[in-house]
Formats: sequence, structure tokens, C-alpha cells
Amino acid sequence: MVIKTTRWSPDTCDCVLEYDWDDSVPDNQIITSYKTTVNQCSNHLHLTGNNKKDTYDSVNEENKRKNGTITELITKMQSDFGEADPQTGAITLKKAINVSWVWSGTAPNRVMTLTVTGITLTSNKLNQAKNFLDTKFGVGKVILVNQ
Repeated sequence: MVIKTTRWSPDTCDCVLEYDWDDSVPDNQIITSYKTTVNQCSNHLHLTGNNKKDTYDSVNEENKRKNGTITELITKMQSDFGEADPQTGAITLKKAINVSWVWSGTAPNRVMTLTVTGITLTSNKLNQAKNFLDTKFGVGKVILVNQ
């Protein structure tokens, strides 16, 4: 067992955090544990409990929600959102589709608005996506906008 430390700068905010993990564990079983906060962004600055672990927990949840939202769209609506990578065969977001996100509210209860462009979803498909996102992340935690 070798414990490694990773310095992480998520794409969901400007925090810089470090976490430890065991590199002898298979990738799908890795559990990370908070080590330290290197930089705290203004959106998470008020989270100072548990030696700033509250910041890590909030940032980690937000990042997983953003990534998970995109994964859910690709997985559950593959014909609309997904395409096979020609080199690996992995299903990825179609190249013509762009996603952007903004956060509102106060951490750890921020709401993510994900805007999808490059595709036109029918009202039925947009409602279908909203329903499975509400089921996965909680009602109102992800707002999906199609422009």
C-alpha cells in the first residue's frame, strides 16, 4: 500500500485542495481523504469547519455533480448526446454539443445551471432529462437549459 497525495484544482471553482489515496486499490474502489486546503475560492471561503474539510466536501460534491450530469445525459440519452470516440470506442459527448455551467446560491447548497448548445431538445426530451437529473442529484440541484 502506497498512500499518494494529489493536488486538485477543480474546473468548478478556484479552490486548490489536496487529498490522499491508496494507489494499490483498483481505480473503481479508490476512496479519497481530505488532506489540506491550499487555496479557498470566494464561493467556499465561509466553509471553515472540520479544518476546512467542509470546503473539500462541498467542492468534491459540486464537481461530481457537474461531471455526473454530463455522464447522465450521455448515458441516458445517448442517441442525442453521445458518440463513439473513433480511437477508443468510448462513448463521449458529441463534438457539436457544448456545455457550460454556472453556480448560484451558497455552498454547500449551490445550484448548478447547465446550459447545453449545439442540440435542440424537444420539450419532452428536456423534461425527461430534468426528471432523471432530479432523481439522481435531488430536485432543483441541477437546472438544465437548452439554447
